[in-house]
Amino acid sequence: MTRHTPREERIHEVALVGFGPVGQLLSLLLARAGHDVLALERWPQPYDRPRAVHFDDEIGRVFQAAGVGEQVRAVTEPVPDHYEWRNRDGDALVRIDWSGTGPSGWPVANFFSQPELEAVLTTAAAGQEGITLRRGQEVTDLQEHDDHIELTTGTGETFRARYVVGTDGANSFVRSRMKTAITDLGFFYDSGVI
Repeated sequence: MTRHTPREERIHEVALVGFGPVGQLLSLLLARAGHDVLALERWPQPYDRPRAVHFDDEIGRVFQAAGVGEQVRAVTEPVPDHYEWRNRDGDALVRIDWSGTGPSGWPVANFFSQPELEAVLTTAAAGQEGITLRRGQEVTDLQEHDDHIELTTGTGETFRARYVVGTDGANSFVRSRMKTAITDLGFFYDSGVI
């Protein structure tokens, strides 16, 4: 017996695999430039715990270019003067001056809660023409064809796009399928966000 999987016949211009902050921001930038974007996210709901906590003034300009500058400013706090790491005795180990405004017009350093930032980006993407978001669609296979790439998900659905971008994080499925070397510099640091 042959298994028939649902197939979307439409060929999207760009498919993003992953819809965290990078995929959300890239989808906005591409759609605002007139591109047809499909975003496939494996998780049915956004993760509600913070992970990333900081961006600089240059990233602020990228948010601005994506049309969400003021909304992002509303959920961020500029670093007031400096950032410091101390040892258990209270001695300063690292002190970085992050005060002031950068040449881009944004504070040099900005702290945020990732769930709040993602809510801003997701809301903007939902209101942006040209973005199709499909949650609960873990991409399990990619097949290259002459004029498109076919993406198959764990639900058995298939989607097609002319280009695919892996915005699926550190353990990227898309990266694992690329025929390219990855250099691991061996950086390891345990951290916690409280």
